[in-house]
Amino acid sequence: NCTVTQPSSLAVDSSSAERL
Repeated sequence: NCTVTQPSSLAVDSSSAERL
């Protein structure tokens, strides 16, 4: 789990990062 792209949206970033 990398929350570096969007620290403001941890939940959203978690899903996006996992797909990427």
